[in-house]
Amino acid sequence: MKTLTIEVIKDYIPDAFYKRLILAVTDDGNGNYVGSPDNVVVFYYSKNTQNAFYAVHHMLQKVNAAGTDLTKDESGNYINYTESDALTEGIGDIGSTHDIVPQTFSGFTVYGTGYIKNSGTTQLLDAETNPHFTITVQAQGTELYIFYTRNTQSYKVYYLKYGTDISNLPQLTGTSPGVLRQIESGTGTFGADITAAAKQVDGMNCVSNLSQTIILRANDAQNYIIFYYAPLQYTVEYKVWQYGGGTLSQTIEVVNGTDPFSGSTPTAKIGYRFDGWYLDKECTVPVGNKGTVTDGKLVPTTLNLDAMPKVNVFYAKFVPVLGSMIIERQNGTADEGNGDRVFVYRITAADDPAFVSANTLVSVPGEESLELLDTIAGEDDDVETETIHRLDLETLRRALQTLTKEEYRIIYCLYLSKTPLSEKTIAKHLGMSQQAVSKRK
Repeated sequence: MKTLTIEVIKDYIPDAFYKRLILAVTDDGNGNYVGSPDNVVVFYYSKNTQNAFYAVHHMLQKVNAAGTDLTKDESGNYINYTESDALTEGIGDIGSTHDIVPQTFSGFTVYGTGYIKNSGTTQLLDAETNPHFTITVQAQGTELYIFYTRNTQSYKVYYLKYGTDISNLPQLTGTSPGVLRQIESGTGTFGADITAAAKQVDGMNCVSNLSQTIILRANDAQNYIIFYYAPLQYTVEYKVWQYGGGTLSQTIEVVNGTDPFSGSTPTAKIGYRFDGWYLDKECTVPVGNKGTVTDGKLVPTTLNLDAMPKVNVFYAKFVPVLGSMIIERQNGTADEGNGDRVFVYRITAADDPAFVSANTLVSVPGEESLELLDTIAGEDDDVETETIHRLDLETLRRALQTLTKEEYRIIYCLYLSKTPLSEKTIAKHLGMSQQAVSKRK
């Protein structure tokens, strides 16, 4: 649609100050669309030397206007204003005066200064009681420009728990139920775009668009953005480390992000003591800021955990309670003639047979007591494997050096041959009695 205004012709009055035309197109017969010959606007003029037209232009401030001044560009258009479709026109006696009342545009306020074409600026009169501009009809016609500036509007940004009652939204405060963060307020010009982004709320997840935009309206009660949040869920598993040694009061918890964890309390088995909570199964990384430990009880710190679907795992470490002991060997002096020997003893607790210690001891010729070199504990430990693993290599080397050729042959037959031999077969093979083989073994 195109709006066309009249050309001024002295002593003639047009049938209208402006006319609008909806442009039409037509097919030229070759598949091309061209302007229709009906796109014509005709103004009709009548001879009149007593009267002249007047028109009022209503100029609205642009959304992105740099100011309110009435500056024009090189083409004569106002930089900060654009013309409204509304237009006031009339015919009056040449020399007569007319009071022009500004129109009401939602979100706009009348600017105090107007402009009369070919005359200059004019001021708004009776702004408080009866605002109007006064014009005098000129023989060549009169055009008044009234300017309207955009109002400053207020808006609010809310961060609410999903399901919060918003029937009386303006009455919500930072302490109202369901309000998760302080309500933010701001201002902007009418019609401006306002964009806000969701913010972090501890233990909650934003379930609405993370970025929202509104256009400021004239009614401030309609200018708001709401971000809705739902509680995150956190899963925690409490585990005893791979070597056992105790039990836990609970092994798994699932809570909403706004709810606290109840935690887990470790209890050491007989022969063990609790040695702390860790984040890895090898128990080398302490809990740190992911939880609080009080008298052994761990309470996870929700804000420092990973939300579902991830699972947060804490490991409780237990270690054996070690002590010193001396074992006195009796009736074994005949075995000490060949130098230092290494022995392995399986020791169980009298009140808990499941608790096993594998102990490495060394015998010294001429002494009946044995010196305890190392102690290892574990419910499911392979005693021999753990002993060899922990055995002092230097002690083993010295012990092997004391063996006789005959003893090496017995070891080979018992443990290193492709097909293990019985004691009876070994005795026959070595020319010894079975009793001697058994004793050497």
